[in-house]
Amino acid sequence: MATKQEIDKKKQIACDLYMNGRTLKEIAESINVSDNTLSRWAKLGNWKTRKTASGVTRKELVIKNLEVINVLLENIKNMQDAKELGRTVDQICKLSASIEKLDKSTNVVTVIEIFTSLNEWLRQRMEFDTNITPELLQKFDYYQGIYINEKLEEYTK
Repeated sequence: MATKQEIDKKKQIACDLYMNGRTLKEIAESINVSDNTLSRWAKLGNWKTRKTASGVTRKELVIKNLEVINVLLENIKNMQDAKELGRTVDQICKLSASIEKLDKSTNVVTVIEIFTSLNEWLRQRMEFDTNITPELLQKFDYYQGIYINEKLEEYTK
């Protein structure tokens, strides 16, 4: 029977592999756990949402919103119906507010970007800084995962 520490280490390795593009089936085979166990870990850890969030930057979200606004502004030129015009203006206002909110607030995407950057920096530093150990990095990953999951729960409520 594996200890809690051994299981936590496997979970962290599995999560890292998933975030780097490996399938659940590949991961289950490589770390020697059942598909059901790994699926449960992924679900409880919100791996899918975390992976999606880590692939979307604030800059990309702003650009996409601006592209949609541009299309809507082009469409306004040909609109005759007042209701349709009102709905389009409302959409533009909402997208603009979304951009403003993205620029002013820290969200899960931003947190993941910062954690990713910090983790890369720590891993590079580990080569010459003896205070940074694999165990320390594992603790950072563990608590960052908890923090991100709590924030994701707040956003999905």
